[in-house]
Amino acid sequence: MRRAFCRFMNAAALFNTRERHDPGALALRWDGGAMTYGELGTQARRAAAALAARGVGVDDRVALLLPNDPRFAVALLGTLWLGATAAVLSPVWRGQDVLQALLDADVSALVTTQALAAALGALPCPTLLVDVATGYESFAHALASARVDLSSQPLHRAADEPATILYSSGTTGEPKGVVLSHGNLVFNAESKGRYCGIEPNDALALVVPISHCFGQNVVLLGAFAAGASVRLYPRFDVHQLCAGIARGEVSHLYAPPPVFQGLLEVGTPVTLRRLRCALSAAAPLAEPLAARWRESTGRALRQGYGLTESSPFATYADDGAVDVG
Repeated sequence: MRRAFCRFMNAAALFNTRERHDPGALALRWDGGAMTYGELGTQARRAAAALAARGVGVDDRVALLLPNDPRFAVALLGTLWLGATAAVLSPVWRGQDVLQALLDADVSALVTTQALAAALGALPCPTLLVDVATGYESFAHALASARVDLSSQPLHRAADEPATILYSSGTTGEPKGVVLSHGNLVFNAESKGRYCGIEPNDALALVVPISHCFGQNVVLLGAFAAGASVRLYPRFDVHQLCAGIARGEVSHLYAPPPVFQGLLEVGTPVTLRRLRCALSAAAPLAEPLAARWRESTGRALRQGYGLTESSPFATYADDGAVDVG
């Protein structure tokens, strides 16, 4: 049943609800590590406290310049917890593009890695850099030393207040910062769970960039809204992904068409049938690929369409009855 849309909310509460219900449930898994909802919640509170201790408050903007890494989830949840806005930047951008976005978003803090920070050089803007490795300050040290109330809850915000700034792909010009509200994120994540049938025992593969609206809102927050887990991949490797599916580490896969093309080339039908849900988006789905997927798995390759401005989930088809592509 669809719940009533609240006037006040916080997108981080999507996560916090599951954390309170089952703190021992798996939230994130990556090569060599894992984190439960309880563990991630503790780290998110520490991130919120660390940022607050450095002057970040409600309505401030925190830039996240991070790869597909569990620390992205920590920093994103911590920023939202405070009521601040997360300005999400792509780690593949050139240094000058990053600096331009930092100025454009008027950020108060930047969470990044040592390597990405080094590529930026001197920052020509009043930016506090909280580095997740070493450099200006270790993010790990900031978390460990934070004075935190482990019972704290995400700060309530109006549904139309900003939660994140995500930069568009720039298909019609330079990338532009798209402001998404807490209501946008909550509605999108909960819709994804309803239409794709995400359940708490599901695991969603995150093979697209977590800095993109697709990775952040469809996969990461979509999983948290349903109480499911996320299998983080630092980059798309078809053999690694196929092995993860075979081991039962992945039950839902949302990705562009080339990912499914690659899986058909290296995976067996037995392996691919372990996916409860496969959804193609971010590019047109070619009819031969859709037909091969159905023939191999016995299921339709679902289709989705969206754009950054719509958070991004806009339209959806699950049975292959609509025109492919």
